[in-house]
Amino acid sequence: ELNSNFLSSGYFEKLRFMRIFAAIVFALFLFSHPGYAQNIDSLWILVHQSKTDSQKVGRYIDLAYAYRADSIKKSLEIARTAIQLASKSGFTAGFARAYKAVGALNRLLGKYDTAIVAYQVGLEIYKNDLEKMTEDSVLLSKLANSYLQIGNCFYFQGIYDEAIKNLFAS
Repeated sequence: ELNSNFLSSGYFEKLRFMRIFAAIVFALFLFSHPGYAQNIDSLWILVHQSKTDSQKVGRYIDLAYAYRADSIKKSLEIARTAIQLASKSGFTAGFARAYKAVGALNRLLGKYDTAIVAYQVGLEIYKNDLEKMTEDSVLLSKLANSYLQIGNCFYFQGIYDEAIKNLFAS
């Protein structure tokens, strides 16, 4: 009789409601937290305090990712600024990272073809760098991640043979 009262008391419905309520409260706290704006402000300060172009490129890329919850358009503008600065200064690693950010942002917009092109630019840079440094595990990881992201874009488009090819390459 104890088990039947326990099950009929609506315990599981109450538990489910409490979980949903807790998730909603957590999401509201997460998105209304002032740390987001402070993070962006801090990154802008770091951009202006950067002593080298490579530091500045890195900060711009960090800013591009930080803005994506607020404005992907602004994120893309900042990532393109990073691309321009990296290109001007010959900072190939930053150039590749910035294109990877452009790929990620376009993927979020559902612009998979544009994302694939951006990821492929970064991929080619990583391949060229790998020819110079064959045992660099960080570089291998970046290369694998580029293939993974390209594979994901093909998967989201339903082009499964290309998705599999890139996922295996990763």
